[in-house]
Amino acid sequence: MESTGPVETGQEGVYQYLREAAAKGKPFFLVISLVNPHDVLFYPLQWNASGYSSSLLQGPASLPTTWNESLITKPAVQRQWAAQNLATGLSPQDPVQAVNYLNLYANLIQQTDAYLAATLNLMDELGLTDNTVVGALWGGGGACVGGGGAASNDAPSPQCPR
Repeated sequence: MESTGPVETGQEGVYQYLREAAAKGKPFFLVISLVNPHDVLFYPLQWNASGYSSSLLQGPASLPTTWNESLITKPAVQRQWAAQNLATGLSPQDPVQAVNYLNLYANLIQQTDAYLAATLNLMDELGLTDNTVVGALWGGGGACVGGGGAASNDAPSPQCPR
């Protein structure tokens, strides 16, 4: 976001780009790719190697009451998904990891919100907001550690904490 450098080498940051665009006074197009909330899927195996700070695992998250419920009455796909993710390490392996997973997701979303707010504030300061269209695109329904500890990034379900 705050990087500076030659545009030709892709080293300029969003703020530099906006300042230069405002100075030119011409229409511009900018795409900002903020933190990928799907990076939560790196936890627990690869999140640390991906450069994330352990401080992102801290927060107020708590596990839903369904954390350890049996999946025997659920559709077979849920049992298969949970077994595969547990066997490969792609799901939290215990309650501590599950809480860390939820906090990581929430903190990644908070970072995204902060970057977006800072960008919009700078656009306001530069007088760009009166004649600019801003669109935001994202997908997914949010992280959830539901029944049987199965990790999900699909549409919210009753097992997802709110």
